[in-house]
Amino acid sequence: MALRQKVRNNLGYMVFIASLVGLSGFFTYRVEGFRGQGAKARLTESIAAGAEVAVVDVIDGDEVVVKTSGGENFVVRLLGIKSFDPVVNDPSIGMFGRSAAAYLETELQDEQVTLEFEVLEKDSKGRVLAYVHKGDKDIGQDLVARGFSLVFVQFAFSRESAYQLVQAEARDARKGLWGDPRAVQRAQALLRSWRVRRGE
Repeated sequence: MALRQKVRNNLGYMVFIASLVGLSGFFTYRVEGFRGQGAKARLTESIAAGAEVAVVDVIDGDEVVVKTSGGENFVVRLLGIKSFDPVVNDPSIGMFGRSAAAYLETELQDEQVTLEFEVLEKDSKGRVLAYVHKGDKDIGQDLVARGFSLVFVQFAFSRESAYQLVQAEARDARKGLWGDPRAVQRAQALLRSWRVRRGE
């Protein structure tokens, strides 16, 4: 009888683990698929600061796929922020990555946005680095203010002071990830490592 109960308990645990692995695989496949498309896309049309584009898909909490008026798709990496990976193995961390992505879907999916930057540049993955505005709202700054994302301080950027200010306010109010001890621990470790890489 005890052996049968043990087998049942183990079977339930194995089904739970298999479900988690399956979900992680699905989200990883989806994210990597979009990243691959973005890396292959060539930005042949000149995009000026203030250009309007349509958001056609959300990859994760800091990347969106946009389409120009000429019909060209490319990936935009929101400048100055970093969201947790939505498929990270720790559910209490991944939850905040999924919240950031869900916010972007609600705010931006199929919407017209404006791209702002000092210089048009791409990162090592071929993504265009830009601030994304919906009307007067700086979407990256709003993600940080809601506690969905961190200020990515590994590299200096022009709006860093404003982003740091809203991050401090979100932290003090325990908004979003700042209300979860494990997420706070992870966030502080990331912020320290980015500052070290920056040479501070």
